[in-house]
Amino acid sequence: MRSWNDLHPTELVSDEAGNTRFTLHFQPNTSAPSWASKLWLDEQKENMRRIIRHVDASPYGSRVIGYMPVSGMGVEWLYWGSIDGGGGPGKLYLDYSEPFRNGFREWVARRYGSIAAVNAAYHADYRDFAAIPLPSVAERTAEADYFGFIDPARNQRLIDFRRYFSELTADVILALARVVKEETQGTKLFGTFYGYTHNTADPGWGNESGHFALGRVLDSPDVDFLVHLTRYDNRAPGRESGFMTPESSFLLHNKVSVVQWDMRTHRAPASEAPYSRCRNLQESLAVLKRDFSNALISGVAFQYGYFGNAWETGDTRIMEVMARCRDIENETRVAGSRKLDPATSVAVITDDISTWYTMQSSPLHQQLVNAQLPAFNRTGSGVDTFLAHDLERLPEYSCYVFLNVFALTPEQEQFIDRHLKRDGKTLVWIYAPGIITGDRLDPARVSRITGFDLEVIDQAVVPKVVITDHTHPFSRTLPAGSGYSSTGTIGPFFVPRDGTVLGIHPGSGKAALAVRDFGSWRSVYSAFPGLSPELLQRILEASGIHVANRNTLDATYLSDRLLAIHTAAGGKRILRAPSAYRNRAVELFTGREYPIGPDGSFAVELAPMSTSLYRME
Repeated sequence: MRSWNDLHPTELVSDEAGNTRFTLHFQPNTSAPSWASKLWLDEQKENMRRIIRHVDASPYGSRVIGYMPVSGMGVEWLYWGSIDGGGGPGKLYLDYSEPFRNGFREWVARRYGSIAAVNAAYHADYRDFAAIPLPSVAERTAEADYFGFIDPARNQRLIDFRRYFSELTADVILALARVVKEETQGTKLFGTFYGYTHNTADPGWGNESGHFALGRVLDSPDVDFLVHLTRYDNRAPGRESGFMTPESSFLLHNKVSVVQWDMRTHRAPASEAPYSRCRNLQESLAVLKRDFSNALISGVAFQYGYFGNAWETGDTRIMEVMARCRDIENETRVAGSRKLDPATSVAVITDDISTWYTMQSSPLHQQLVNAQLPAFNRTGSGVDTFLAHDLERLPEYSCYVFLNVFALTPEQEQFIDRHLKRDGKTLVWIYAPGIITGDRLDPARVSRITGFDLEVIDQAVVPKVVITDHTHPFSRTLPAGSGYSSTGTIGPFFVPRDGTVLGIHPGSGKAALAVRDFGSWRSVYSAFPGLSPELLQRILEASGIHVANRNTLDATYLSDRLLAIHTAAGGKRILRAPSAYRNRAVELFTGREYPIGPDGSFAVELAPMSTSLYRME
């Protein structure tokens, strides 16, 4: 029997040379349908309807609670070829198929309305929409217009191409979601893999993966849940772990973020070592408890991956802990725990659409998101991570940290000015917030948003900061010579010319970390990412956020009444409960109780390579 791909060769993804067969996610000589194919999508929608009707008519139909269609690389809606080759030689630059070309042109027509508007934006002279070409591979891999950025004034077509990748992917998912809701009269759940904005923004995964229209998907009433994985960068035993998606935004949309625990326990083969395989049972149990506790505290559903290959089920001791995790979840649901708690947590803001404006090879999102996020879990406080798309939906926090928010809209800037720059809040800015404004790059806008007079030096420098002021509350207790850094280089270099300078760039001696007190709010600006857990801890504490664990070598997860500690070294800790709890702390895996003193402190002894989870009462 001939496959759908064999029957429809003109509907398949292709490269620039017209080839339609590739090695896709380790599968050689493989073809795949273009998601821009209307024929393919129409058939998928009809197939979805037929599947639902078949299931509903079956004896088990009443026991099916939802549907989860998948496609793409790893069946995770990563666009075909986007994660092959690691971003280097051998990476596939798709899709040059006719459906994709036509789909892009139709998208451009909807966006701009007239060919005159397109020509003005693209600085072109196309006679009609059919004349608009896709960016070539050479254009997609060219040097950036301005350091890591694509300038809308010069390359809007490439930016639109990147945007189309994500909006196409999102719209295909939403089309299938609508079918599920229509066929089930809204009685069944819909979800799928999507929204890996904290893991697919680095050069290895590529900003053409299709996952950077998360706000569009979260806004849909047809989507109930989205699934992601624990982060690969820092999932090893003793590390912080975390989520591939801005998990707290899901709570604002009344949707469920599901993290799939695909950890390689000690029962996984040695070939899984690159994926942070655990070396022994102790590491496996500590990591299981860590990732479950983080999910529980963050309001994220926890799903076990690789359940069928005995990496988990092959050891009854792992299964016993999994059973206890289930019981803890049920107990916590009864006892209650607030998921978003500004008194114990910092609001961290990341952006999906900013990836449209950076080159394929740009490390900016790796530096500002992937590499910066782990530090927050070592501050001893909680962290709630949001999408910039949801700024206006956030509850009131005392401290906000803005990471890769390069493309703040005028409306978002206005909201920040009116609602965040007040009431004693602390706003922390890293690198170049708002550098992209509408149809151009605007480095001067960064000054307006941050409140600093910033000198713009058009030079890429090694991102490193040495603390020089040890009198300010943010830096008073930091050791002499301390500082922070990131990888590679970053440009341009924004130098604060006012405020109180807390740290300098050692290569130039220029200011790189500064704070300004505006009376009703404080602004902290760092020219570079890589802020250390120690510095962040002091900023958070000075902003009124509760610090439960001062040891920055531990990974700490905190909500209003739940506290988890993952430690490699172990040892004695003096932990602090929020002021509402002065009775006892119960370690939920063992049942052991610890009295909480009048000052909120309680002493514990942590075993090496372990995770403890406390409910404070």
